[in-house]
Amino acid sequence: MGLLTAQQWVERREPRTKVLIAIRVRGDGLATEACLRDVSSRGVLVQTGKPPPRGTIVELIGPFQPMVGRVVWSSGRRFGAELREHLNVKALTTGSLDRRRLDAEAASAGGVDRRARAPARQSCLRVGPWLQKGAVMLIGATVAISMALIAYDALADATQSVQSALTDPPAPSNPSELGP
Repeated sequence: MGLLTAQQWVERREPRTKVLIAIRVRGDGLATEACLRDVSSRGVLVQTGKPPPRGTIVELIGPFQPMVGRVVWSSGRRFGAELREHLNVKALTTGSLDRRRLDAEAASAGGVDRRARAPARQSCLRVGPWLQKGAVMLIGATVAISMALIAYDALADATQSVQSALTDPPAPSNPSELGP
């Protein structure tokens, strides 16, 4: 089998639908924030700070019923997971799989899903880099202020010495210089 061309490599079993949904990924007991970037009926593309390794079973939790899948590839800050059950992509993208709507329907029918979780944020803002930049700026400002205070103290002592030398006449070394 020869090398694949770029066109052949991009071809997929099913078309992908681009989405941007804030989710939480639980794998090996730890849950982390992530973004669902694209979906098909068989799999998903997820972006997160630290993707789980290949072969990990993950649970995807978002504003829809939780989905379970297996990580089939992981690279950089993204990973692809094959879903255990087929996903209705149209229902996901139109909000028909919205957990809040399903919970409201269950409550109006007399049953309340006590396991319902708070709705996930709909934006995928990455706060970590902003916090890191803010911390670096705060540390830099603290160092700059400390250096300025040290320089001020050193210059204030030198200025005080010069000022006292200019205002106070030197004491005569010979008593005859004092005058009559």
